[in-house]
Amino acid sequence: MNPFRRREDRDPSKNLRVAYAVALALIASLSIGGFYLSESVSSKNDRWASVINLAGHQRMLSQRIAKSVERNDRTEVAHSIQPFDRAHRALRFGDKSFGIVHQNSDIVNVMFDGIDEHFRSLTAAARAVIALPADEEIPEELIDQVATSEASFLPQMHAIVGQYETEAQTSLANLAIIKQSLLIANVLTVLGVGLFVLDPAAKRLRVHWNSLRESESRFQLAVRGSRDAIFDWDLNADKIYYTPIWAVMFNEPRFLDSNSPEPWYRLIAPHDLERFDQIVENMRSGLTDRIDEEFEMRTGDGRTVWVLCRAGCHIDDDGKAMRLAGAMVDVSVQHEDKQKLRDVAERDGLTGLANRTKFRDRVEFAVAQSQSDDGPGFAVLYFDFDGFKAVNDALGHTVGDELLQSIADRMRTELPETSVIARLGGDEFAVLLTELDKPSVTTFCDALLAELAKPHRLGTHEVVSTASIGIVMNDERYVDAEAVLRDADAAMYSAKSNGKAQARFFDIAMHECAVEQHRIETTLRSASIADTFEVTYQPIVLLESGDPEGFEALVRWPDRDGSPCSPDTFIPIAEETGVIVELGEWILHESAAALRDMDDAFGEYRLAMHVNVSKRQILHPGFLRMLEDVKRRFPALMGRLVLEITETAVMDTRANLVPRMEKMRELGFPLAMDDFGTGHSSLSCLHQFPLSKMKIDRSFIVGIEARREFSAVYHSIVALADNLNLRVVAEGIETPGQLAQMQGMGCPLGQGHLFGRGLSRSEAFAYLRDPSVGRPAA
Repeated sequence: MNPFRRREDRDPSKNLRVAYAVALALIASLSIGGFYLSESVSSKNDRWASVINLAGHQRMLSQRIAKSVERNDRTEVAHSIQPFDRAHRALRFGDKSFGIVHQNSDIVNVMFDGIDEHFRSLTAAARAVIALPADEEIPEELIDQVATSEASFLPQMHAIVGQYETEAQTSLANLAIIKQSLLIANVLTVLGVGLFVLDPAAKRLRVHWNSLRESESRFQLAVRGSRDAIFDWDLNADKIYYTPIWAVMFNEPRFLDSNSPEPWYRLIAPHDLERFDQIVENMRSGLTDRIDEEFEMRTGDGRTVWVLCRAGCHIDDDGKAMRLAGAMVDVSVQHEDKQKLRDVAERDGLTGLANRTKFRDRVEFAVAQSQSDDGPGFAVLYFDFDGFKAVNDALGHTVGDELLQSIADRMRTELPETSVIARLGGDEFAVLLTELDKPSVTTFCDALLAELAKPHRLGTHEVVSTASIGIVMNDERYVDAEAVLRDADAAMYSAKSNGKAQARFFDIAMHECAVEQHRIETTLRSASIADTFEVTYQPIVLLESGDPEGFEALVRWPDRDGSPCSPDTFIPIAEETGVIVELGEWILHESAAALRDMDDAFGEYRLAMHVNVSKRQILHPGFLRMLEDVKRRFPALMGRLVLEITETAVMDTRANLVPRMEKMRELGFPLAMDDFGTGHSSLSCLHQFPLSKMKIDRSFIVGIEARREFSAVYHSIVALADNLNLRVVAEGIETPGQLAQMQGMGCPLGQGHLFGRGLSRSEAFAYLRDPSVGRPAA
């Protein structure tokens, strides 16, 4: 073929056929490509609708599971958990049975990574609830786990739905562009090739257009089905598209025909309006591109609704905010549940008063306010109710709980409304008062003590439980609540130890005492008994002859600085910490070894050794085994190792020591009642106890020379003890006059500073050689 042939030589019919063929091929290509592209986008929008509907269903199932657990409806939990699990997996990985092919974006995948842990926690807790026996109550920790997981899962699921809707809207916008492009291309092509090409193309375009409209309709149906108030805010024009759900959610018809922000702003609660406006301004200025905040709003009929607003902002190439799109979700139920949980976390379940956590926070706030020059003063009152444990032990914990509720009611009635009343635990209460000076607090506490001392009528019981109150006034040295509560507690213990049923203000000496007790306790717990303590021996003498009858082993603690620590200080702490068990065993072995050595040196005396044992020692499981060990090591001393037990321990009906006392005597240890006269024992019941000796407390001896009634009481005690074959030891003899009185009454044994103070081991041996060695100078 000659390429240089003239144009007019070419076949015109052939050119026309070529043109038509090219045109037909072009329109065919456009039609076929557009058809499949439209079908693909339409199918994708169908899948978006399915995803959004399934995500909405997933949120509903999570709420249903949480509510069913709260109502203990395990059947509903069982019915809900499988579709909940399947829906989650379909959203996460795709499921053709749901019409869902996995099409999550990177954003949604990241969001799913964040929600998976809460999903697993929620499903695990729900399955644990289902697995429980039907008659077993759901544990509080499972209920809390379900509520906490659902509270974390739901807002993140809201975010995922919002992202789905955003991406679906983007897909719909792209579909509209494709639709317009296809229309323009087909119109131009049809105009170029004639009616016989245009007509089929137009028909095909109408088919695609109808498909797009149907897809858009399905998307709108999915939006309405989500039950969220969706919006699209054109920030440049300041116009908003509201879905019809807005009118329903907020009971405000104006949302149906308005595109202004004004109806929205008008419903935001006044205290949240400024915060919302600032967030929108941050959007406009490009400081942020997302909203994820809760707001309080009012409905058209005046109700309060809490909503979660989640939205994303479209930023143009210049960094300017163009559009803000998102959804408002009604979270009023979740907000109410959170408030209830907060109340539970801050309230005492029995009395309804504030608990320790809330009270500490309020005291912390009061301390911070008082630091300023014009800040209000405050007072903290710390209560402990005397005899409360006895009520629990005697009448049961139900009556004890009723007593606590009655106390709480009285405190609510008597205290001003501005006060904060709390139950800190057990029978300990606390009150925070503001703007009261010290005299006013004193007057107030006196009236409160009188009211709290009145009997409580609890069913068929009448109970009296007086209060001991420790008071702390604001002071510049207080910088936190813990220090205030610590000192108020110390003041309360001071009130209890000084007679109870009273109020005492804190002073620094109380704190120093508490610090010292803590130091002693710490030292006791870590100390080596043998290296820390020493045993001294105070003589017990035959009053008729003055010869030694034996000794009482007394434990002493020379402190590190050389000054001794009084037994009245460290013995109660040793009792409380349990160190007394080890300490008492060491004292008994030390004194037994000393008595054995005294036998070797002065066998003619056949001395007795008195050793004090506490109630806690006697009740210890290993106490009798320890006595058996002493008996094996020192068999010759049996009958002369006298174990002294205080009168209050012997007479304590809550811990019946008589069976153990019988065992102690059977092992060969004589028993003596110590401090007789300080408790509430009756002389007529002494025969019930397996006693060999009775030591009359020094308080009787002190006034025996001045008061005849003391002498008469003492004389009757000695006579009764003699009839019961009990040998009496008169404690605290310090003067010759007291000695003469005891001798005149026929009291056989005596002990006191007149005969000698506590002697070291070597001094005790010297005393046995010459009794004048241990006696104080005249």
